[in-house]
Amino acid sequence: MRRSVRSTARCSNHRYFRRFPIVQAQKFVFDVASGRWRDYPICVRLDSKPFAVGGLRLVHHIQEVSSRGRPLRFKPLVAKTAKNSDEPYQTYFRDAEMQRVCVHYANRFNDRNPPKKIQFAEACEWML
Repeated sequence: MRRSVRSTARCSNHRYFRRFPIVQAQKFVFDVASGRWRDYPICVRLDSKPFAVGGLRLVHHIQEVSSRGRPLRFKPLVAKTAKNSDEPYQTYFRDAEMQRVCVHYANRFNDRNPPKKIQFAEACEWML
């Protein structure tokens, strides 16, 4: 099964993920400077049961892990999948690309040392 999921926010608790199988995935990250997508293989653990539901998306806990199951990040991530299974996967890529552009401009803004910095979640795509 191929499914595209988008990373946005973060959650915690590594032990929570031990009960989920390790799944091979392809991770896609948009590079704003080149305007291109980079991709590479990665392993993840995905909770198949959503912990939240939005207007258009289901929200799942996901964790990037080594092939032996060790977490690659201090904190796991949140993945969003479409409620509508017919939604084209390109929709996810457009959303993540826009989010990465927002991160780029937020960082440029923050480089000017404003009184209050801004942040955007660094989005990526996983194809499971």
